[in-house]
Amino acid sequence: MTDMKKSLEVFDRTKERIFVVLFVMYVIAVTALGFILLPSHPYDEAFVGVTLCLLLTLGLAVYIGSAIFGVLAKQGIVYRTGRWKYEDVEYDLESFADAFENHKRANWHLSARRYSVKRSCCCICPIVPFVVLFYAIFLIVIPSWSGHPLYARYLVIFVNVFVSTDGILHGYNYSNAKSRTHFQTAYIEKRLQYAYAVASVDEITHAEVSARVGIRGDYRIIGNASFRFRVKGLSDKVMIQLQASGTEFVYPSLVGTVHHAKQPSIKSSEQKREIGAKYEVVVEPIENDDDAGFTVRFDMPLSGTKFHILNDDIARLTRFMIQLLRSNFDPEYGIDTTQA
Repeated sequence: MTDMKKSLEVFDRTKERIFVVLFVMYVIAVTALGFILLPSHPYDEAFVGVTLCLLLTLGLAVYIGSAIFGVLAKQGIVYRTGRWKYEDVEYDLESFADAFENHKRANWHLSARRYSVKRSCCCICPIVPFVVLFYAIFLIVIPSWSGHPLYARYLVIFVNVFVSTDGILHGYNYSNAKSRTHFQTAYIEKRLQYAYAVASVDEITHAEVSARVGIRGDYRIIGNASFRFRVKGLSDKVMIQLQASGTEFVYPSLVGTVHHAKQPSIKSSEQKREIGAKYEVVVEPIENDDDAGFTVRFDMPLSGTKFHILNDDIARLTRFMIQLLRSNFDPEYGIDTTQA
């Protein structure tokens, strides 16, 4: 029974708990060091300046150390190998978006948040003005406390607790757990964004999503998803698929096919077109025994510099694909060429 339960546990969090305990010990140790370094003579002329410098130094040390422990705790979440039960599920676009939101909420702690890097860099800078301002207010509101070591210790505790909490949360959110890629959401999230851009075109009447859902214990994850679209005025033999490649950056392409159709009139292996988007479009005819059609994609290198593709450009690519399908196949396949 124990082995069965352990096999259903997807992650081993032992290291994560160890680093959290070490984080608490680190904060306590730095706070104790602050108590030792505080001036022992109350109402000394240098007491206020020494206390302020000590608060600043401890605050920075606690923040940096806490952020490191946050990263180590996140990376201490270790994936356990085991069997997943997979099933193929059909969604419309809205229901898939809801299922994906549930997937993100359930696994938010495994992936790095996009804003965390910027926030982590920005949050270390306000530590200095925060400590100075807080201490200044403290001296103004309660001037009789300014020179007493006991109340200075309260300040050290407050600053360290606040800064350490902020630091470990930012470090934790900055990094990824050592999990398999199907727990990462950025790739599917970008494809879903592109899918909404395709569906925004007026001539798209229906969007279908086929997703592979994995189940293991209490975890339910969404694996690869396939997006398909139907076009107004065209038969069910006509379909547009959204495809994407890449990991750090998602390169979109559209595949438009007509099942059991004659070959398209474009004979060259590859053509480039200008459609008013940021990048030119590459048109590649599809040739096989069952289908005919086109693959259209933006003319970008598949490695190196990251590119930003606007949703409006995806919509333009979709309209161009619909125009290709309408103008290159016979009406017997359900395509009205008069609308091209």
